[in-house]
Amino acid sequence: MLEVLKEFLGLETPQFAKRTEFLNLASELERCVEADFPSKTGGRVVDVAKRIRSVLRRGAVSELDTQERVRVLKMLNRAKVRALVSTRDDRGYEIFRSLDSITSDVASII
Repeated sequence: MLEVLKEFLGLETPQFAKRTEFLNLASELERCVEADFPSKTGGRVVDVAKRIRSVLRRGAVSELDTQERVRVLKMLNRAKVRALVSTRDDRGYEIFRSLDSITSDVASII
């Protein structure tokens, strides 16, 4: 009975799952950027950004509203700036370059 209700409401559709995954990843990206970035969570931010890009490539864009799209681009840009500002070694610059590439991919998808 519960499965029928979920299917009727559209909670079991692949698009809903992609949107939910996207929103969870966006929240995780926010937490990582707000933490002691990039010293502790730099690699984690890049991993989450890559996962966001792959979810968007699988077609989650049509399910997102403008506010959600802007939120992710804003967080990716904030992560890039924080990585560049705190660059004291090659690792910070590599994080910046990775995030820059991912951000441009996400912007073109959105």
